[in-house]
Amino acid sequence: MRPRTKRLEMSLAVLAVLAAAVAGCSSSGGTSSSAGSPASAAAAGGGGGPSAAAIAQAKAELAKYAPTGDPVIVPEKLNSPPPKGIKLTLISCSVPACTSFAQQTAVVTKALGWTLNVINEGVTPQTIISAFKQADANPGDAVIDIGLLPIAAYYPYVQKLPAKVPFVLVAPGQDTSPYPRIGFTASGINELELQGKVMADWAVATSGGKVIHSADVEDPTLTGVYPTVTAYTARLQQLCPSCTSANVQVSTAQNNNIAPTVVNYMESHSDTNYVVSELGSLLNGVPAALNQAGIHVKITARAEDAANLGDIQAGLMTSVITSEVNEEPWLAVGGVAMLLNGQKPNPVDPIGVFHLITKANLPANTSQVYTVPGYEQEYLKAWGLSS
Repeated sequence: MRPRTKRLEMSLAVLAVLAAAVAGCSSSGGTSSSAGSPASAAAAGGGGGPSAAAIAQAKAELAKYAPTGDPVIVPEKLNSPPPKGIKLTLISCSVPACTSFAQQTAVVTKALGWTLNVINEGVTPQTIISAFKQADANPGDAVIDIGLLPIAAYYPYVQKLPAKVPFVLVAPGQDTSPYPRIGFTASGINELELQGKVMADWAVATSGGKVIHSADVEDPTLTGVYPTVTAYTARLQQLCPSCTSANVQVSTAQNNNIAPTVVNYMESHSDTNYVVSELGSLLNGVPAALNQAGIHVKITARAEDAANLGDIQAGLMTSVITSEVNEEPWLAVGGVAMLLNGQKPNPVDPIGVFHLITKANLPANTSQVYTVPGYEQEYLKAWGLSS
């Protein structure tokens, strides 16, 4: 496994200010809920919240993955400098995290002297397939895609790419081994599942022994793509059989309806004490709307955007787990460069740039997503472009 980051030890004092966590497992219909079944000797019994043993177990796990300081980027080295004059095609979605990814990819390609063609795949199955058809017609020298559908849905179009054109996939929630045309995966299923497990540990560790009732805000068109909530639910039920989760379905394509939908759900389920999402952009406007409605609960998400950081600064949102939006393009482009050079990239450390952000460690600049200091220079050094 390629070392991607070196982690710093966590001070358990941080746990005192990490107030929050996650939720849900989706099913058909507008909302659904699930209660845990006995699965661990450390879990609570008798319908109460997490036991002292479960809380201790969660804190021990959380300490492995929640540093007090910044990660240190350790990119994989290229055997030779990246080739010049490459035309890179990026298939990118329209949510804020994808927009940030595309903007940072432009920074990377400029540093390499490459040209970038961005194809907007939207967020629906139809627009995503249309984007792949465009890429097939004009792929350039390499293609990167941000995975928003089950791989089987678009893999036939990946197979149509010329054999000499590398294909790199970012953040798929599936095992990519059955799909050999995928040359490299950046931030895949292992990392997404790990985030869910750690968020469940975080919820239990900060629960104070109170039963956890979670609401997962999720777009059903992305169900099955991101396994974070499934992993969260399994871990939560292992530690606390009486804790529950419920899915609140919203539409990325109709984001003006997300906040009212969540408020309506919370008003009719007054025992819900956590709100979580697999995409921070799905919670844009939600913390303020809940606050205005007099609903005060713990709110968290993965794959943050600047709006989430602003909500944390304002005390409206509890936390986010970063999803390497700025660093991922360098990782993905590095994979492309290796493949173009005939070098096989090694698997990515599933922890990645795993960083829990609360008000206690909020970056000074909340107008952009979290960025590991100095990561650009580390990549340029690994690529032989800087000393």
